[in-house]
Amino acid sequence: MLRILCFAFGILLLTACEKYRLKQPAFISFSWGYVNNSETNALNNFKFYLTDFTVTGTRAEGDDVFMTKPTPDVQFSVTGNSSIGLGIDVPVGEYKTFVLTMNIPKKSPGLVLNGTHFNGTENVAVKIEWTDEISINFSTDLPFELKKKKSYQMELGIDVAKLFEDISENHWTNATISNENGVPTYVINEINNQILFTKINNALEEAVYIKAP
Repeated sequence: MLRILCFAFGILLLTACEKYRLKQPAFISFSWGYVNNSETNALNNFKFYLTDFTVTGTRAEGDDVFMTKPTPDVQFSVTGNSSIGLGIDVPVGEYKTFVLTMNIPKKSPGLVLNGTHFNGTENVAVKIEWTDEISINFSTDLPFELKKKKSYQMELGIDVAKLFEDISENHWTNATISNENGVPTYVINEINNQILFTKINNALEEAVYIKAP
């Protein structure tokens, strides 16, 4: 009887230790990048506001993860491939899925992508603006492991070819070019160049990505 009790106690102790281990934190910081793989389009700057961002994930062991972190009401600006200045502690373990959701508020604008379009003779500036509230899901289905008290970096970004894949050269030819502080610019939003904006907005979810550490 004593042996059975000792065995049962050992199982409970191991279970408690495993649950404790799976609640230990790892720190993730986020950077920004681009897959500039388009012959005619490129992006180089990303500006946005956030109300908060959410991390959701499923692990091989342990409960599913759902965490939300509020952010200050400031504009984040990232040029090229660099740190965003956002991070979060998440539970350790082997992640089967992982999604970071950026919740962008209604602003004028709340999200801006800057880049260029090559029209056949020269690169013309491009500014894409979102003014309504929008949530963007950056997800990976590739498994990866986070270990306790370790720091990791995960890259968020946009596949440029995917973002513009539904826009033909004829669409660009018919688009309006505005003068932005003396610079000829394709301004693309819900008011200007609406056809281009609709196509880009529809492609955004499939164009964004997150790289596991």
